[in-house]
Amino acid sequence: MGRQPESVQLGTRGESAVKLEFENLGWGVVMVPREHDLGRDLFALVRDNRRFDLNLMLVVQVKTGPSYFQTEHRDEAGEVDGWWFVDSARAHVDDWLEHVVPHLVVLHDDRTGSSYWAHVTRGSVESTGKGAKILVPRSNLLDREHRAELTNVAATVRPAAEWEGSVWSDLTRIPPRDLLRHAVLVPRLVAPHRNAGLAESVSVEQVLALLVEARLRDVDRLAKIVPGFLTREEASASGDWMWRFIGAFNERLTTGSVEQLLAVADTGSTPEERATATAVAAASLIELSRADEAIELIGAVLAADDCGPVDYAWLCVQRARACLEVGRLKDASADAARALVAGRHHAHDLTATAIAGAGAAVMFSSEEWDVGELGQVLASLDNMAAWWRSQRESAGATAVIEREFTTWIQDRVIRFSVEDEANNRLYTAALLASLVGDHDKWRALTSLNAKQALLLIDRTSPPDDVQALLNDLRTSGDAKALGLAVERIVTDGPAIAVSRCMAEIDFSNWTRTTGRTNLALLRQGGDVLDTETASAAISWLLATLSDPADFVTRAQASSSVTSELVDVLAGVAGAASVSEGRAIVDFFLQQPYVVDDIEARPWARLLAAVPEGSWDAPLIEMLFTATAHHHERIRSIALGIAADHQHPAATEELLQGIRQGSDRALAAFAPYGRLPADVAALAIDQVDAQVKKIAADAKQGRRIMHFYNYARILATLNIKFPTLARWDSIFTLLEEPGVSPADKNGACSRLVRHADTLPDVVRARLAVIAQEMIDHPILEVDRIERRPDRLGMAAALAVRGGVDERTSASLLSRALSSAPENRAWVPLLTLGLPSAMATGVLVVLVHDAQVVVREGAASCVAKLFSDARDNEILYEALLCSIRDPGTRVRNIVAAVLCDIEHPSERVAEMLEELAKDISASVRRAATSG
Repeated sequence: MGRQPESVQLGTRGESAVKLEFENLGWGVVMVPREHDLGRDLFALVRDNRRFDLNLMLVVQVKTGPSYFQTEHRDEAGEVDGWWFVDSARAHVDDWLEHVVPHLVVLHDDRTGSSYWAHVTRGSVESTGKGAKILVPRSNLLDREHRAELTNVAATVRPAAEWEGSVWSDLTRIPPRDLLRHAVLVPRLVAPHRNAGLAESVSVEQVLALLVEARLRDVDRLAKIVPGFLTREEASASGDWMWRFIGAFNERLTTGSVEQLLAVADTGSTPEERATATAVAAASLIELSRADEAIELIGAVLAADDCGPVDYAWLCVQRARACLEVGRLKDASADAARALVAGRHHAHDLTATAIAGAGAAVMFSSEEWDVGELGQVLASLDNMAAWWRSQRESAGATAVIEREFTTWIQDRVIRFSVEDEANNRLYTAALLASLVGDHDKWRALTSLNAKQALLLIDRTSPPDDVQALLNDLRTSGDAKALGLAVERIVTDGPAIAVSRCMAEIDFSNWTRTTGRTNLALLRQGGDVLDTETASAAISWLLATLSDPADFVTRAQASSSVTSELVDVLAGVAGAASVSEGRAIVDFFLQQPYVVDDIEARPWARLLAAVPEGSWDAPLIEMLFTATAHHHERIRSIALGIAADHQHPAATEELLQGIRQGSDRALAAFAPYGRLPADVAALAIDQVDAQVKKIAADAKQGRRIMHFYNYARILATLNIKFPTLARWDSIFTLLEEPGVSPADKNGACSRLVRHADTLPDVVRARLAVIAQEMIDHPILEVDRIERRPDRLGMAAALAVRGGVDERTSASLLSRALSSAPENRAWVPLLTLGLPSAMATGVLVVLVHDAQVVVREGAASCVAKLFSDARDNEILYEALLCSIRDPGTRVRNIVAAVLCDIEHPSERVAEMLEELAKDISASVRRAATSG
C-alpha cells in the first residue's frame, strides 16, 4: 500500500488551516493545483467587512511545521518577537518581488493552530549572500484583528491607470455600474467634448454630465435633435427614473430647490441609482445649511446595506461632512475613515480617489493632526478629479479678468454672449467639490464666485440679485468678505437686500459654516433689521449669552465666544424696541464686573447702541450705580448716557475726569457747548498738546495711530469757545506735509463747515495753508500707502478762506474732475459759492457713483433747501436723496432736516417718510428733533 509522506501531510494540513483562516475573514480562497505550484499555495480574494468583493488579491505561500520556527528573532528584552523565513537560493523571493500581485509568507504552527504572516517587499527582504530571508513578526497573526492591515497589503500593487489624453475618449473604460457616479463626480470623462459635436448616440448619463458642467444649452439642443430625448422641463414628469433624476438635478441648478431630488432619491430601482441620488440630494441639503436632514437621509440608505464599496464611501463622506457641520466630530471622523478606505482599495477608480481625498479633508478638520498627517491630507487631495476641477476654476478666473479688461477699455462692441462663462466655470468647480464631499473647497469656490459677481453690482442693482450673492457668501462661511460686502451695501445700497438676507437666518439651526457668517451679517447689517428679525435676533443672543454651550458645540465656536456675541448684540441693538432695549440693559446689569480692556470694548459699544427711548430715570440711576467698578471704557459710556439725561452726579464725574485730563471723559461729554468755561479751557490745553505732538511726530517721520481725532476735537472746541481758541497748533498740523490726511480731515471738515463764524485772520491763514497744500508734491509715503492727495481738502479750505471767484472756479473744476476722495469735498466747497452755482453742482453730485460724494451733496442740498423752500430743483434733488438705496445718504438728510426749527410742510412729509425707514439709525435721526 502507498503511504503519504509526513511532510506532505503536514503541508496540506497547514494550507487547509490557512485557507480556513482566510475564509473566516469572509474572503474567498482558491487553492493552487499542485501542477502549477511554483512557490504559491493559494490565492486570497479580498472582500470588505460587508462581503463586497474589492477586486483585490493576495498570493500566499504557506510553510507549516516546527522547522520553520527554529530560526528565532529576539527583541532587546530577549523575547521572541518573530521568526526568519529563509530562501537559501532565492528560488522564490525574487519572483514574488516582481509579481504584480502582493505576496505573503505565512508560517503555520500546527501545534497551536496559529498562523503568522509577512508581506514580501523589497524593504522586508534581507540578503544572506546567495539567499535571502524575511522576518515574520510574531505580532502578525492571521486573524480578524489584522484584517484591515491585510486588506491594505492587497491594495499596494495595482496597475497604474492612464488618464493622459482622456479628454477625448469613449465610455468603454468605465464599467456600466459606475457610469452614473462618474457622470456626477468626473463629468469630463462622460460628457461629450465641446469640439466633438452632439450626436444621436449620446446617452442619458452624458446628459447628466452636461448638466453638472452647466452646459444647459447643449442639453437643450439634444432635446431637439435626438429622438426620444426630453427637455429639461419635461424630464421631471417622465416615467423613467433617470430622466426624473435629470429633471430634479436641473431644478436644483436653476432654482435652488432640493425637494425634487429628495423625492427621486427614494425611488431608484438599483443601489447605484439610490446612492447617487442620495449623495447629490445630501450635498444640496448641506449647501443649504440643512445638515441634520442630510444625516438622516444618508442613514436610511446606508441601513439597507446594498451599496457598492465606492458608493458606500461616497455616502459616508457626505455624512461625515454633515456631521462636521453640526459638531458631531467623532461621527464625522469615523465616516471619513470609511471613505478613506475607498481610495486605497480602488486606486484605479478616479471617483474613489476623489472621495478618499474629501474624506481626508474632513478627518483633518475633525481631529487634531500633526504636520506629518497634514502631508497625508494634502497628498490625498492631490488627485485627478481635483486637477480637472482646478481647470474649471482657472477658466472662471480667466473669464473674470477678460470681462474686467473689456470693461476697463470701455469696449462698446455689441456681443451676443451665449453664457456667463465666469459664473458657469466657477459654479461648476464649486458644484463638483460639493458633490464629492470636499466641503472646504466648495466653500472657497462658492465665495469666490459670489465675489466676482459682486464686482458687477452697484446701488441700482435688483435687490433680489444682491441678496442671492450675499446669501452665497453667508452659506459658504466667508465671514470676512460678507462683513465687508454688507457694510458697503448697507451704506451705498441696495440696503434692502441686506435686510432680506438677514430675514433668512434660522436661529434654531446653526452650523460650523454659517455660525460665523450669520454673526457677521447681524453685526454689520443690524441697522436695517426688520422688526420681526430684530426681535428674534435679540432674543436668541440674550439666551445664548446666558448659556452658550449648545451654540459652542454645534457651531464649533470658541469657548470665549461671549465677547463676539456681545459685539453682535451691539450691532442689532439699534433696531430694538423700547422693551427690548431695556431687556438688554437689564442683562448687562446682571453681569459681573468687567475690568479687562479687551473684554470691555464690546460691552461699551452695546451700551452706546441701546435706543434712546429705552432709558428712564430709574434705569439711568441703576446704570450709574452698577458701572462704578467696571472698566473705565464702560464707565465713561455710562456716564455719557446719564449726563445726557441730566444726571447731576454723572455730569460732575465727567467734568472732573476732563479736569484730570481724561480723553474718554471728554469724548463722552457731548455736546461740547455745555462745558463750563474753566473746564473748556483745561480741555483745550489738553487737546492742543496732543495736536502739537502729532505734528512734531510727523515732522520726525513718526506716524502713530490715535484712538481720538484730536485735531477735529480741538477745531470743534475752538469754534465753540472762540475766546479760548488755540489756532496755532492746528495751523502747524495742516502745514506739515508728513501728517496723514486722516489726521487733517476731521479738523478741515469742521473749519470748512463753520468758516462763516471764524475770525478773518484765521480764514486768511487757512487760505494760505490751502495753497501750500495744493502746491506741495505728493510724498513718497503717500504713494506707497496709497493715501489720497489733498486737492479736495485744500480746495474747500481755500474757497471757504475767501479766495477770489476765478480761483474758486478753477479749484472747483479741478476737484470735480478728480478722484472720489477729492470730489467728496466739493459739496463743502460749494458753501462758499453763489447760490445758483452751488445748486447746479450739488444737484449733479447727489447722483454721483460714490456714496461719500452723495452724502456730502445731500447734506448741503438739505441745508440750502431749508433756506430756499420754494426751489423745485433742490426739492427734487432732496427727494432723490431721501430715497437713496443706501442708508448713509438718508441718514445725513434726516439729521439736517430734523434740525430745522420751523419745518415746512414738504420737510415734514420727508421726515415722516424717513421715520418709517428700514434703517434704525435713519429713523432715530428723523425723530430726534
